[in-house]
Amino acid sequence: MPLKPFLKLCCLVCFLSSCALGSADKKNEDIDSTAYVALGKALFFETAWSNQGTISCAHCHRPALAYSDTLRVAGGNTKNVPARNIPSLLGVGQKQHLNWDGGVHTLEEQALIPLHADGDFGLPPAKALERLKGKPYLQDLNGPLDLKTAMVALAKFQETLQAPKPILDEDYQIGLEWFQQNQCHSCHSGSGWTDGKFHRLPGIEPGPDLGRYRITGLPQDSFAFRTPALNTSWLSPPFLHDGQAQNLNEVMRAHGFEISPTEREILQRFLQRIAGIADGKRP
Repeated sequence: MPLKPFLKLCCLVCFLSSCALGSADKKNEDIDSTAYVALGKALFFETAWSNQGTISCAHCHRPALAYSDTLRVAGGNTKNVPARNIPSLLGVGQKQHLNWDGGVHTLEEQALIPLHADGDFGLPPAKALERLKGKPYLQDLNGPLDLKTAMVALAKFQETLQAPKPILDEDYQIGLEWFQQNQCHSCHSGSGWTDGKFHRLPGIEPGPDLGRYRITGLPQDSFAFRTPALNTSWLSPPFLHDGQAQNLNEVMRAHGFEISPTEREILQRFLQRIAGIADGKRP
């Protein structure tokens, strides 16, 4: 089974978290939260992380697109991991598991992965940090920027990206009733409209991406992916882990449902309302 390459990536993340981050310069540990957020925001839009100096975190996680993009998939983290749809970062600070397969547990670990990936930034972190020397937003640090400070700052900034508040109007109430009657809330529940668990959808044929199985190695986790938060995922089509669903009808077919035009309208309006959209206006 193709587990070994991916497990190497997991080991890399663990190693960097425990060693590279743990050995970081302690001079910057007294930075207050506000300063961390400001630093993280600057680093999020910084293109010096990439080999060509043209790509930042915001290249794929665009603020105007709910910190996601409109592409079906982005490049894979390594040559051995299939490309996946980029989820919105709104509300990411409240998620228990990160990534579609739940293989990462903290935002600090997540930020490390593209730095060491084959197809993302393509520049060793040490070289990126060297490039950042002299940047105006680093002038208040108590010493040079180290990897630990950078990753914590990026995490602190992302924690400020809040999910939209629902619009509790009549369309919301009608949609919620339909949603509950059809048992959609069994997986999409709670403040983030997700149970945070991993499921295999009945209407999707197994593909090259093994999903949660890559992490656990358990047969029952084959082709299972994390339940997306509906209030943010609806802001960044296309949908599902591989972006194969272009619209609501295709999403429902993947769940084993066929809906009528009337049901589609009810559900469409409901999804817009929980995403904070009214009259076609995005939050």
